[in-house]
Amino acid sequence: MTVVVRFRVRLQAILLGCLVAAGRVALAPPQFAPPLREPLRALLADGGEEARRGTYLFYRQKYRDKHKRDVELHGSVYGVLRDVRVNGCEVEARVEIDDLYSGTIEGAPTGNMQDKTEYAIRFRLTREIAAALDVMDGRPRQLGRAMHTECEQNAACSFTWLRVRSAQSSLHEQIVLNNSITFDGLAKEILAPVSSREAANGLIRDLQRLAAAGCE
Repeated sequence: MTVVVRFRVRLQAILLGCLVAAGRVALAPPQFAPPLREPLRALLADGGEEARRGTYLFYRQKYRDKHKRDVELHGSVYGVLRDVRVNGCEVEARVEIDDLYSGTIEGAPTGNMQDKTEYAIRFRLTREIAAALDVMDGRPRQLGRAMHTECEQNAACSFTWLRVRSAQSSLHEQIVLNNSITFDGLAKEILAPVSSREAANGLIRDLQRLAAAGCE
């Protein structure tokens, strides 16, 4: 009887020890979690704000196309940075640029038209890439100068862009225009539209803090 009791007590102690050990393993934070937690939280919060804001341009165009036809258009271009995600030091995001327009070609109405361009971005954040992050102003490709574009309240017809650069072609980008893939490969530079320079600088600070916390 004494032997049975001792065996049961010992078995309970072993089981309890296993449960405690399992709990410790399950609750153990991943590598770099404590230093990465705050900059990661800030980056995801600022990225979420950008997804809700986006940026707009309203424009008019008057030009002759490659078929020597007179074209007059008016419309809007909307750009937004969406779905910022981080897995360790791997950063992913999507950019969407929508061009909505209508007008006439040789006097005939075009009806309502839309060109949708989607960019899937992926890169490994390093301290070198973080240090090279900057902000720039420039026209979206949809508003080429040859089309004699005029924009409301923005004479330069420019977006503010967050620019990501790498000395090597290590940034992955996929471009889809109206559901057709036009590019899928590596690049040295990627641009993402942002609502303001302040927003871009906030994202840059977040990424630099994240890199400094644990990304070589």
